[in-house]
This record gives sequence, structure tokens and C-alpha cells, in this order.
Amino acid sequence: MNDFNVSSQGQTTGSWDIGLNKAQGATATDKTNVGVAKDSLEAAEGQKSQGAISAVAEHPVLQPPSADAQPVKQLTPQDLAQMPFTNQSPTEIFNTLFDGQLANMQLNGQLSDSEAADLRFGFNNPTSPKTVSDKAIQAQLNQIIKTVKEEVKTATKQDVEPQPDTEGFEEKVNNDFELSFAAAVKQAVEQMNLPEDQAKALIAKTIFAHLNPADVKRSANDLASQLEKKVAEQMTEKYGLPDDYKFTPQTEKFETNLSIDYNTAFNALLKGDTSDPAVKAFLAAHPELAAQLSKLTPEQKAQLQYLHYHPDAQFPDGEVLKNLNGQLQSMLLANMANEFGFPAGWEPPSVKSEVQDTVIQGYYREAF
Repeated sequence: MNDFNVSSQGQTTGSWDIGLNKAQGATATDKTNVGVAKDSLEAAEGQKSQGAISAVAEHPVLQPPSADAQPVKQLTPQDLAQMPFTNQSPTEIFNTLFDGQLANMQLNGQLSDSEAADLRFGFNNPTSPKTVSDKAIQAQLNQIIKTVKEEVKTATKQDVEPQPDTEGFEEKVNNDFELSFAAAVKQAVEQMNLPEDQAKALIAKTIFAHLNPADVKRSANDLASQLEKKVAEQMTEKYGLPDDYKFTPQTEKFETNLSIDYNTAFNALLKGDTSDPAVKAFLAAHPELAAQLSKLTPEQKAQLQYLHYHPDAQFPDGEVLKNLNGQLQSMLLANMANEFGFPAGWEPPSVKSEVQDTVIQGYYREAF
């Protein structure tokens, strides 16, 4: 395990006002976990924040339906006839109408946001202990499901049983967690008023620590841990999750993006296209490596590229090429360490040889 500090020692800040996916200047996309860490970064170890993250309100308990509660409103055949169900299966129509029922009940004041979240969780996780143990949720769900089944039958002339999408629900929750965590990190670091290079480095290292907890030294008080706890509380309230819900870091997505950048940079350096500012800067910073690359024949460059993906391959100039391959990979990883926040000595997942093999096979097929 690397000795990798993701605290923020020495900084005095006010309270960290961490909003749900509302970091100042942060745009939440499906690449946020990598995007906020992909500028040229420099090490920012040894920073400390004394700020407290604002608390999140307690999650209200869903109360059993009262005797005078308004019943779930069933859509009329006329309402259903006007709804765009083109190309939807009965199950998809059921899910659309189920979500619509919850939304209407929220708008009509029959459900609070937290109650609707509890019901969505219960519907998609029917065997969860939280769902099974809460009779109020079960009663409300049964009433809504009964109504929606009748609506689907009216719309499609078919009987349909609900099919919870537990996997899709988990994916949505975890995606939202990653977006919110990355935005919260950016917002928290912005409030520390660090120099720009230190701020970017701390953002990258904190995100790396979150996505690769086994590869760094963590503590309950480091920045990643504090923000993980706070974002988890927000997600628990937003999605009606049980308190012991386990979020899954999107480590594979991070590794995929890292691998893509790593391989793209390697291939770009072999081409030696100095019109690319990044290639020009890298070669200027490593003149000896640049000189070695410039002396390679086109055939040797092709062999070096193959070695990158297949390190055990044998070529006439094998030792020379393998040494050059090792130098190039080490320098690239050292350069990318700042961009992706990983510590010195950390080795990313091995490159995917099948990716290059697919390209080669494509060229082979095109030749015939």
C-alpha cells in the first residue's frame, strides 16, 4: 500500500457547504470522476482543513396511510389513450405509469419527496430487509401497483406483473453518487483557497483515493472519507436507501479512461507529431528519449507499438526496443500521475492487448 496522504493539513477554512451535485463551477457529466482531475497537476500532499461539512436533515419516516388519505387516482381510458406508449413493452409501460403515479402523488401533496423515495426503493428492491420490514411501504406499494396494473391492462389489453429493476436502480444510485462526490470534492477544495496547482492536485488525489481505496493509506478524517460520508447521507435521503447501503466506486470506469489516455499518449509519441502541443512539450522535456525515438525506422516503431501491448513478443532488436518501451512507459506514467492523482510507484491495470489486436485484425481484413 502506498503512503499517500489525501488530507488537507494546515488550511483553516469556514464550513464546507457541500450541496448535492451543486459545486460551484462543476458540471456533472458521466466523466466527472476523471474530468475534474485531468489537468496538469502537481503533488499537493500535506494540506489540512478544519472546516466542518454541513449536516443533512434527518430522513423522515414514512407514516402508514391514514383512514382519510386520498386514494391513488387511476387514469381513465381517455387519459391513457393520449399517452405516448409507442414501441414500449407492457413492462416498460408499467414502469412509466408507476413513476407517473408517484410524481402525481408528490405534486398533489399525498407523498413527500422522502416517502416517494422510500416507495421507489421498495419497488426496485422488494427483498431488501428495509422493504420487507416496513409494512407501511408494502401497503402503499400494493395499492399503487394494483392501480397501475389496471391501467396497463386498459392500455394494452394485457395482464402484466411488475418487474423490479434492481440492477438499473443500483446503477443509477452509484452514478449519481460518483457525480455528486466529484462535485463535492471540487467545491470543498475551492473553499480552501489553495494555489491552483495544489487545488487541482488535491482534487485528483482525493478522487483517486475514493476510487482506489485499497491502493492508498486512508483514515476516517481524510478529505475523501469525510466527503464519502456526507454524499452517502445525501444519496440515502434522495433514494430512500437503508442506512447500511453499500455504494460501489466506479473504479473500472476510472481505469478505462486512464488506459485510453495512456495508450493514446504512447501512440502519439511514436508518431512524433510535434504539431500536437502535448507531444511537443513531452519530447522537449525528455530530449534523450526524443533522440532515441527519432532514430527508429518505421518498422521498429511498429514493433515498439506491438511491444507496448505484448511485452513478451520477440523481435531482432528485442532488448533495445524493450528498454526503450520501459523508458517510455515509465515517463508517461510519471507525467500522468499528476493528472489522475495516483501515487508514485502505483501501477495501473495492464494495457488491453485485445484492443490493439482488434485494430490489427481490421487492417488484415481490409487488405483482402
